[in-house]
Amino acid sequence: MLVVKPLSEKTTRLLGEVLKEFKGRLLNSLHGVYFSLNPLVASYLLKSPVGSVSLG
Repeated sequence: MLVVKPLSEKTTRLLGEVLKEFKGRLLNSLHGVYFSLNPLVASYLLKSPVGSVSLG
């Protein structure tokens, strides 16, 4: 788990691009490397948007 608090609008946009790349790579790897990953964890990782706050 990684928590990032962007300090500017530019950083927020950059973080959005990084998150898109991460989600794309995760989707392309689920059938192989992450085959045994719990589906709920995969779903959580794919649904987490930039700027979201999760306390529990």
